Amino acid sequence: MELYILDSRTLEILSVNNVSEYNLNLDEETNGISEFVLPYLRSARKGNFIVLNGLYKQFLYVIDDDVFAVKGENTIRIPAIDISNIFNRKVILKNKENMQLKSVEEFIADNIRENFINSDDSIFNINYIEIVIKTATKAMVTINDEEGIYNFHTFLVNCRQYKDIYTEFAFVNKKLIVTIEHKVDGQVKIDATLSEVTDYSKIYEVDPVTKVECLVKENNSVYYLYLTADRTTTEDKNNTNRIFGRVEAISAETLEDAKEKSLDTIRANTYTHLVEFKIAKTSKLIDVTKLYIGRKVQIKTEDDIYDSYVSAITLNDENFVAFKTGNLRIDFTDKKRQKELKEGR
Repeated sequence: MELYILDSRTLEILSVNNVSEYNLNLDEETNGISEFVLPYLRSARKGNFIVLNGLYKQFLYVIDDDVFAVKGENTIRIPAIDISNIFNRKVILKNKENMQLKSVEEFIADNIRENFINSDDSIFNINYIEIVIKTATKAMVTINDEEGIYNFHTFLVNCRQYKDIYTEFAFVNKKLIVTIEHKVDGQVKIDATLSEVTDYSKIYEVDPVTKVECLVKENNSVYYLYLTADRTTTEDKNNTNRIFGRVEAISAETLEDAKEKSLDTIRANTYTHLVEFKIAKTSKLIDVTKLYIGRKVQIKTEDDIYDSYVSAITLNDENFVAFKTGNLRIDFTDKKRQKELKEGR
């Protein structure tokens, strides 16, 4: 595999290397850290970009932290995170009504321009970003803000999870092309009983949110939304198909916002699980190239069928690709990393 290191200010290629030892870890729930072992390089500095070629697709990263030497060897370990983390910082919430007046895609683009390309502080501007908007979706996406401040990267993850709006990246002719698009590809069916699928395991949370109470700040009213047995929602408290579960209290500025946030809260129930499995890269029955982060999947096992989405991809050998689906994480390190991501650290 070829690994390029690019200067984060100019996109100049600083080095080209062959890499044999790697651990690729893409995880939208915990912002997973990947690792590469390379000969000592001065260009391997925090913030520079990595372009990895030679696998089933091109992978783009940001060097996450200071590299460290491998004891007794003339090599270094490079920790890296997905390139989307160039947007992993807190920004001021402005004009969120534009998601419905213009589109969610335009709201994302406007925020990238204002905070990352054309801010009033030129030192921090990333002037090689070029934005391409392919769709226009008028909706309201949940923003986890605190007193008008929110993490922009977390918001992009919410857009993908709740509204199928993707922000994708590619280096082209010394430009970083950021494509924003609503994308709903067909559900991929995965049969976990096939020989190409190994190391299957599942964990499900059994405490779903079945009632949402949302304070509407504009008139101090409360909007209620309930989950029913057939997985639909209702505003009718007396609906005979309602099911028992956990109550979640949230708030929103307007009634329209309240309806969207309440629906997103209950929709998240669908993915409160962790299903893990590996698929052989050479499989003729399941195309691993079609299983990207966010792709909807249906997993068939010996005892049931589960609807989910791909939330993590791991590669560390030549034979298998490991996948996680759902947003439930049980490992302490994973939970700590997820908390840091949402706090914008």
